[in-house]
Amino acid sequence: LHADELQRLRSERRLAEERLRALHAQVEPEFVLSTLSTVERLYETDPAAADRALDALIQFLRLATPLLRRRSSTIGHECRLLEAYVRTLGAATGVADAMHMELDPRVVDMPVPPGTLFALAQQLPVVMSPDASSDPVRLQEVAAGLRERLRAHVGPRARLEIVPDGPRRITLRLTLLDEEAPAYEGSHGA
Repeated sequence: LHADELQRLRSERRLAEERLRALHAQVEPEFVLSTLSTVERLYETDPAAADRALDALIQFLRLATPLLRRRSSTIGHECRLLEAYVRTLGAATGVADAMHMELDPRVVDMPVPPGTLFALAQQLPVVMSPDASSDPVRLQEVAAGLRERLRAHVGPRARLEIVPDGPRRITLRLTLLDEEAPAYEGSHGA
């Protein structure tokens, strides 16, 4: 029975990884094209902002492109990719500093499939909207999905919190519970 359960979990994990790769294929071209369109409009009104947005997009693509071909990443690399994505969105929309990250040093080098945190990236335009702080339910739905991904790849000791941190800003906290501490099952973390 234990071997059957392990095989089932491995199959579920492979399916989730395939879904993430398909998600990348759908989201990234749209993001790139949208950002390039924004950059083009910005060059007409604010060339300095257009340069910042284009530089941020280039940095994002330099981080993202190698991941598309790899089967694994680390939480640290995923967070750097997410930060580059946020900088790109911020430069393109004029919303700077939309996300703050707090990472437990013990989680930085933990292996995860590429795109594990990308579900949050998809929700960032909503987070960066003026009324984002009034939609904590949406943030917690995103957090719940990310917690499940982390549990599947890192284990039950991984804890993730996404909390509103002022208008158009969130804080993402990733920590690892001590082995003797019970797993937290509250509304913000896991």
